[in-house]
Amino acid sequence: MTSFRYYDSGVYCNPSSIEKGKKVKITYEGILAKDGADKVYAHVGFGSDDKWSGNSLYEMDKVRDNKFETEILVTNKGDLNIAFKDSADHWDNNNSKNYTFKCNGK
Repeated sequence: MTSFRYYDSGVYCNPSSIEKGKKVKITYEGILAKDGADKVYAHVGFGSDDKWSGNSLYEMDKVRDNKFETEILVTNKGDLNIAFKDSADHWDNNNSKNYTFKCNGK
């Protein structure tokens, strides 16, 4: 099941139940994509929103105009936090709140 928590922002995580050691697909159709970004990167970390660990940057695949996707392995316990940036270094971080998906605690 896809998470619709950030439906209005064009950010999706599938499955919505996140577990360490499992993969999730991140789909981005947000403001950077709508503004014509040629590349989008997902900056990913785990833990509380104000203290990330296991930070990684993933280049997302452009699957069609205004839509990017990537698959990530959940490597740490804690919530999955994501901010996005384009190749011009413009950021979409959900108005400084980041996009956070809850881990089911496993």
